[in-house]
Amino acid sequence: MKTFVLPGTGITVPAVVTGVMRIQEKTDAEVRALFDASLAAGIDFFDHADIYGSPVHGCEARFAEAL
Repeated sequence: MKTFVLPGTGITVPAVVTGVMRIQEKTDAEVRALFDASLAAGIDFFDHADIYGSPVHGCEARFAEAL
């Protein structure tokens, strides 16, 4: 997986990430499949944000529940 350093941070991140903004309505199996497919493709960076989902943190909670 190609990586780059975030300017001004020194943090190395992958060039491709998996976004989880729309996983709240997905089943555990669907979320796990997304996770597994991401890892199989070399993606180990998952984009979470506290504003994703309803209530706030909904998608983060859903991701944790499924895993």
